[in-house]
Amino acid sequence: MAEAAWLQERSGRFPCSAEPPPVINVGLQAFAQALRQQGGKVVQVDWQPPRVEGERSAGAIAANEWAWPQIEAGQPQLLGARRAGDLLASWEPLTLIHPGPALSDPVPPESLRTLAADALCREGWAGDAAQAAHMLSRGEVAWQPSALYSVALPADTLLSPSMLVWWVEDGAGRTSLGPIWSRPARDGAEQVARRRLAAAMDEVLGSCGGLDLAELAARGLEQGECGHGCSWGSTGLALAQLLPLLGKLPQDWPALLGAGGTLYLSLLLPMARLLADRMVGPEHSLVTAMGGNGRAFGLRVGASWRVLDPAPSGLANLGDEALLETVGLGGLALGAAPTLAQRWGLPPLQALRSTIEMYEISEGESERWRIPLLAPSGVALGLNSCRVREQGILPLLLCRKQREVLAVPEELFRD
Repeated sequence: MAEAAWLQERSGRFPCSAEPPPVINVGLQAFAQALRQQGGKVVQVDWQPPRVEGERSAGAIAANEWAWPQIEAGQPQLLGARRAGDLLASWEPLTLIHPGPALSDPVPPESLRTLAADALCREGWAGDAAQAAHMLSRGEVAWQPSALYSVALPADTLLSPSMLVWWVEDGAGRTSLGPIWSRPARDGAEQVARRRLAAAMDEVLGSCGGLDLAELAARGLEQGECGHGCSWGSTGLALAQLLPLLGKLPQDWPALLGAGGTLYLSLLLPMARLLADRMVGPEHSLVTAMGGNGRAFGLRVGASWRVLDPAPSGLANLGDEALLETVGLGGLALGAAPTLAQRWGLPPLQALRSTIEMYEISEGESERWRIPLLAPSGVALGLNSCRVREQGILPLLLCRKQREVLAVPEELFRD
């Protein structure tokens, strides 16, 4: 009952009556306009949240006001599927791309070594697993962070040149990449089938103008998916959006693409990277990336990384999946996914409460990504590190690997 009363107070919802109650709308005028269109009586009060210490200069305020709308302005389109090495022409030999902040040691953490050894053998850089392990222990492999190449990697994934990736563009010259399949092919036959499918998808997507990934995310929110869902429901949603484009391909493509249940996540991660990278520019206090590299967890504020090394395993092994929270999805939109929240240990009312709290530490909200239970409100955008520190409200992350809801460590928001 206490949670329900809190939500009623915070969200402005009242018991139904014969006459719609008069409403005082504070702040965003879009709410007032929506109520007036439905015949409601609205008094508009102009108000903005107080600025916290560290944001008081005109330059910092202007930078924040420039940055957060970049998420909403991006138009990410899925345009193709290709080999990573064909899209990243500057790839140096014996180089692997890892998620999260840059590694501080050329010898990779234990959690990445098996993945790295498999990649070295797959690329022909090592003759067998023993040689690969020897190369890794001697620091002979170069490591590059995914952010440097606008790549988004899920947990337990490294990128090597032969891997097949989604290719996403926003129409303004920005691109991002993300693996189509996070696990290696089981055998040569599956690898050949994957390559044929990627070539066919690349041709079809390129000729039809691509798939609108922001619209895919919006449909997911409508159906109770906040971005991290790796269920057959989210896979079915992604396949349904691809069906009009890929329906003429060989009949086995849905099974090949949908295997593992991570299709939806694989499409949204490069979208999130593209939108988050749009905010990197003038120095500001907004979070533009979050992720773990197997040993450390970091967040990027403006263009500068803040790193916790070592980090708890749940955060360290998160990969780049926290990019979803960076653009307002995932843990920032748990109120749209009460079933997922409960499955991962967070009661639905508490999930809704945490979603409402995210507005207090963010710069604005989305007009295209709506939360059904808070309609017409959209997801919070522009996670502000200064407000996190001032309000004492920590953003939540969904850890798919451990099926947990984790808070970003407070120390990463300190000056």
